[in-house]
Amino acid sequence: MFRAGLATGSVRISLLDVLLVVALTSLLMIAHEAIHGMVMLGFGARPRFGVTLVGKVVPAMYTTTAGHRFTRKQYLTVALAPAALVSGLGLWACFGPWAGYLILPLALHLGGCVGDGFAAWRVLHEPPGTEYEDLRDGIRFHRMPRLTLAAPRERC
Repeated sequence: MFRAGLATGSVRISLLDVLLVVALTSLLMIAHEAIHGMVMLGFGARPRFGVTLVGKVVPAMYTTTAGHRFTRKQYLTVALAPAALVSGLGLWACFGPWAGYLILPLALHLGGCVGDGFAAWRVLHEPPGTEYEDLRDGIRFHRMPRLTLAAPRERC
């Protein structure tokens, strides 16, 4: 259509548009960590929030509960709740008048959820009974000691 000249178009992006997208991205990052914190609170933990540099270059926010142990189901809920809630609500919001402003912030948010997805994948590969402690820079696994049953003695 463009080659034949049947349609024309242009895109204008103002400074206000850029600032709005940056603000929405920042808001989603804060909401993401707040959701982690609310879920942790729901499981009796006391979350702490902070900011760090990943690889001494990329700024990242985090929520941690050092000293508190979660069960597998609890940790999976903590890890995956922001991706599910923000992506679900974001998809719904994309049907409204703000869709153009939400595409990039939601894409960046979902890209940032990769770490939470990897944490969930790691948790799913741990033995049953393992408990999980969320640290600023990862997960501490508290594995249950394996019980070994002695082989029955043969009767003479």
